[in-house]
Amino acid sequence: MQDSHGHPPHRRNRPPGRDEPGSRFQSVLPLQLDELIEHWHLTRSRSCPLPDLKELRGLTKVLIGNLTGSDLTRLFTLARRIDERLGFFLNSGAQPQRHEQETIGGLFSNLRSTMEQELLERRQLSQGLEPGEVRHTTYNDEARDDRLLYFLRPEPSHSEQLVPQIESRGLCVQSLRHVDQLRTALSERIPAGVLVHVPGDGTPAGPIAAIQTLRHSAHPDTPWAWLLDCDDPRARLEAVRGGADACFSRQMPAPDVVDRLVDLIHGHRPEPYKVLVIDPDPAEAITLFSTVCDDAPLEFRCTADPFQALEFAAIERPEAIVSAMRFPGMDGIELSRLLQQADPSLRPPILLRGDSRAIALDHDRIHAEGLELLVDGESPEWVLRRVCDQARRYRRDAARLQSISKIDHPTGWYSRHYFEALLGQWLLAEDSGSEIPALLFADLDAAFEQPAGAGRGAVPHPAALPRELVKRLWKILGPEDIVGRYSATGLAILARRSDAGQIEILAAAVRQALACPTPGDLDESPAVTAGVGVVPLQGSNAQALINDAIELASRARNQNGTGILLASELGMPAIEPEQRTQWTRIIHGAVSDKRLFLVYQPVASLVPADSAERFEALLRMRDPSGQILLPGQFVGMAERLGLIRLIDRWVLAGAAAMLAQHQEAHPEAMVFMKVSAGSILDPGFGPWIGETLQGCPPRPGSLVLQIREADARTYHEAVRLLIRHLRQLHIPIVIEHFGTRADSIRLLRDLRPDFVKLDRSFTQELHAQPERVRALDHIVQQARSLGVKTIAAYVEDAGSLAILWQQHPDLIQGNFLKQPDTLLLHDIVL
Repeated sequence: MQDSHGHPPHRRNRPPGRDEPGSRFQSVLPLQLDELIEHWHLTRSRSCPLPDLKELRGLTKVLIGNLTGSDLTRLFTLARRIDERLGFFLNSGAQPQRHEQETIGGLFSNLRSTMEQELLERRQLSQGLEPGEVRHTTYNDEARDDRLLYFLRPEPSHSEQLVPQIESRGLCVQSLRHVDQLRTALSERIPAGVLVHVPGDGTPAGPIAAIQTLRHSAHPDTPWAWLLDCDDPRARLEAVRGGADACFSRQMPAPDVVDRLVDLIHGHRPEPYKVLVIDPDPAEAITLFSTVCDDAPLEFRCTADPFQALEFAAIERPEAIVSAMRFPGMDGIELSRLLQQADPSLRPPILLRGDSRAIALDHDRIHAEGLELLVDGESPEWVLRRVCDQARRYRRDAARLQSISKIDHPTGWYSRHYFEALLGQWLLAEDSGSEIPALLFADLDAAFEQPAGAGRGAVPHPAALPRELVKRLWKILGPEDIVGRYSATGLAILARRSDAGQIEILAAAVRQALACPTPGDLDESPAVTAGVGVVPLQGSNAQALINDAIELASRARNQNGTGILLASELGMPAIEPEQRTQWTRIIHGAVSDKRLFLVYQPVASLVPADSAERFEALLRMRDPSGQILLPGQFVGMAERLGLIRLIDRWVLAGAAAMLAQHQEAHPEAMVFMKVSAGSILDPGFGPWIGETLQGCPPRPGSLVLQIREADARTYHEAVRLLIRHLRQLHIPIVIEHFGTRADSIRLLRDLRPDFVKLDRSFTQELHAQPERVRALDHIVQQARSLGVKTIAAYVEDAGSLAILWQQHPDLIQGNFLKQPDTLLLHDIVL
């Protein structure tokens, strides 16, 4: 039996054995709606041909059949309305016009929200609560805390540095470990936003799916953001499907994440949406909303005068405008043009109200202006929802535009004015501990000031920097560094480093990236000169600091030498010309006169069955008088002079040749060697290794490179690129001096090294420091769970060795076992 429309009757009692919406059907229903909505978008993109409409109606009838007899009455009614519209056009043989497509599209867009609301009400009724009572509890403004941010973090150490930065922006962060805790918290208070950290050591879809249902049942005005360790497009797609309003990557600088999060929350602020209603009969227009707008987040301003509406729009900045189609002496389309001209930056959405006949007569003009439509005869609930959706979208776009205005688009760096605001925040921030904060300013010559073909009086254009130059600079910066595009030929950098020497290394790397173009750059512009000035962050006058850095950079560019000037307050004494000449001669002479040499210290295994020979290559130098210098006596100066890359290459070439020779008798032998920050930042280092190993190739996987944890953090992107290149050459990686940070394990998850060499603090005086033994055991177990082998170095006494036997690191090394030797001798008995 069918009703007058050809549909089966809508019975309240389901047949025996039929699944209820709370079971299998409820889990399938969202997928069915997604398929139906996606099919509609595809049909509309093809201008709604009749065969597509017929197929679409078939899917709609399947949905109606599944909903028949269920408690989802509003969803059932909405599906029937869609079916009736589609049936009308199929029976008449006419394709729907553009305004009719708008109407059908509005019905499709309401399917999911109607389903979510009805399922929520059904769950609430099953708990013995009235829908009205629950709605009051869920959406009560008194339950909202506009300063509260829920932060779902499976591991507390993750994203630890974000919390104080978020709280410095006026938000109160409540960290939660489990989804159940988040569900309880959401039932008690409505937060200003929710931030969900999805770790990268699991499939991103897993944790996202676990909170997807919770997201859709939460307050609709609460923004949710996902923080992804793995910046993968598939992970972002799953996040969007799970209801994410924004996705952030852990590779983004923390200040950038915080800024975008604050802008997102601002775009979802709970204030009512401002709506301007323009109608010859304002009272009649408001009557349309009066029956349903009591609980709606809308604030109306009404006028019958189109010219007065222009004044209201300019002063009150509405977030949506509802206009009639006709006015005395003017129509709604002409009024919309006047409104657009009044604010060309980001105009609010304009929704034209009228009957279908009037809309059909002007549908070409309406489409050309990009206007939205409210067709007379639609239900007040549908009209209200449409206005709310448009106003919400405008508010989010406005917040996004505010965020974008902070960015220099050609480079992705911050704009000058916003950088100065961030500098002010850094000056007011608490002491960063042992790290030294500094401001670097790089001043380029005039090579990039004018675009090609620009005249003498042309204004410098910020987009003139070559793309390859921008890429090189991004690679050498740390994840916490902040860059501002300060002018056409200048940029500023805020950075923190462990000491003044590391700041000077960063300054040298910045100058090299800017002043040494690659062959690809030579096609765009000639080589340039650059100077870098560095000042410490002290005082409270941001502009004075910038002026000081600019002055130093200008002097550095115009003088001979390294092109770097550091303020004396940094505590790094300047290298005098005589000292520079002397040390340059010593280091170059040591290389050319073969006064550099390597010694090898065995690295032993605690596994009796492991008989492989392993060594670490350590550098030594004989000065002209024959005295042997340890690395600490000359490597620091080599780094400051930019000569450390030359030394690294000498060490690698020598160690590789020695290893290849030793493997003739001991094919399983391995050699570990250090890599400095200078080589990490050298884009030619990886290719050079490949060329060098072709001449004396040791066994694949037997030459191992060691990178300091501090360098892996500071030059994170450059380290990732180097590791990727080394993997192609079958060269294992060690992160050394490891474990001094609370979130050191996260670095292993990100970089996936083959070994970690523990910091000296883990193995010194173990017999007298029980807390060190516990820390050592914890980090060994964590690394082992990730498949990373551990090396306990700096073993200097029998007591420490005995304890290490019990803690079972994979490898051990130290002077107590054997002193370094110029020969590869692995005569250790454990």
